[in-house]
Amino acid sequence: MVFKLRKTPVSPLQPIPPRWFAGLSLSNDASRIDAALVGVHGQGSGAPIEIRKTISFDLPGEIVSLYDEVLEAVSGEDFGETSVATYRDGFPRPLAMEKRYRLTREMSQIVEEAFHELSADSQLPATEIMAVGINDPGIRNFTSLGQRFESLCDPDYFARNTGMNTIDAFPVRDIAAGGQGGPVFSFPTWVLLKSDGKDRILLDLGKAAKLTWIPKTSRLTAAREIDYQDIVPCGLLLDALTYQLTKGETSIDQGGRLTVQGRHLPELLEQWRELAVNEPVWSPYGPSPAPYLQLTLGHAESAWSVRDILCSASYLIVDEVVDAVLEYIGKARRNTADVEILLCGGARQHGFLLNRLSTRLTDNPITPISRVGIPEEAFDALCTAVLAMMFVDQIPSNLPHLTGSETSVPLGRLTPGNPVAWQRLLQSMASAKPVQRTLRSAM
Repeated sequence: MVFKLRKTPVSPLQPIPPRWFAGLSLSNDASRIDAALVGVHGQGSGAPIEIRKTISFDLPGEIVSLYDEVLEAVSGEDFGETSVATYRDGFPRPLAMEKRYRLTREMSQIVEEAFHELSADSQLPATEIMAVGINDPGIRNFTSLGQRFESLCDPDYFARNTGMNTIDAFPVRDIAAGGQGGPVFSFPTWVLLKSDGKDRILLDLGKAAKLTWIPKTSRLTAAREIDYQDIVPCGLLLDALTYQLTKGETSIDQGGRLTVQGRHLPELLEQWRELAVNEPVWSPYGPSPAPYLQLTLGHAESAWSVRDILCSASYLIVDEVVDAVLEYIGKARRNTADVEILLCGGARQHGFLLNRLSTRLTDNPITPISRVGIPEEAFDALCTAVLAMMFVDQIPSNLPHLTGSETSVPLGRLTPGNPVAWQRLLQSMASAKPVQRTLRSAM
């Protein structure tokens, strides 16, 4: 499948051979990995893109548990005096260090396996792939001196074992420029989903409900108008409520089957909506469900059934999403019919949630992104591949008005692959003759 990101003239007599980029993306809870292989027919953010292959699979439960343990350790919960071990050099170190090393090695092996499977399924020799982009939630440390980001995957391990040029740690350059290290997918989202005729909104109903405003390309200031908002916890809130209220008997409300049997509780909904505030610092995990969960568990009355609470939570999510959508349409001074709403995220399979959302937004039919040529299960991997391409072409890909950085910079950290792959990449980057330029002129 080939679709153009912009109307770039391509002569049918001299087609531009594609440069192949792979994108590997770990979910924010480290429970899933998505992979995509794309061909870029030209250079720059306006080049046509070909999606060659996408794959997705879940990670083993023990890896997810190890990731959770490392996050707890980093937060300081496991750094007690007894939490130490003596290594071969005779010096004691926190056990958290051992866990972090083991997590990095395990994640690196999983990412390597995903790449090999992607390459084999695509029937494209790995030697044809110019670079591999790797995105993961990483480990973020906040200190008085600022933020530090560490990737979960070891790029040296990956590059050595696969021979691939590797581009990872996309938040690092934005953090170095004074930003928060995210959101890093806003610009790639615009590159993949922009339209000449209509403004678009991407609703990501995943662990959290997120919104990306995608202005149409005919506007000269389109890149500066791209916007992003974390709205409200979504799948994470529904799953946490289900697990807690059923005392662990059920972990998820599959398809909303419990929700549809309940009725919404106006008093609970009103208290919840008072908690819906913008977080002061951007987080890759989105708004926390903890305040909503604590309020529910602390004040739940005997008449509040699991079904009623889940139904109320769905009302909360829909109300907050609709408010955000209408606010963006109003700020852009558009008619609702002139804005197209695209949908992705795991909660799109929640029938009750989706039906109520469609009922509230009758003027804006909600379209799955698969209908515009984007596989729903691999969108993050596609964004990662686009970020890798933009790094090679040295296109600034962060948005200072969203991340808070002082300037626009190409995102990523490059680790060379084997000599052959490295030489091909150098030749491509040299032919592009990159120059530092603003996002507007890079369009």
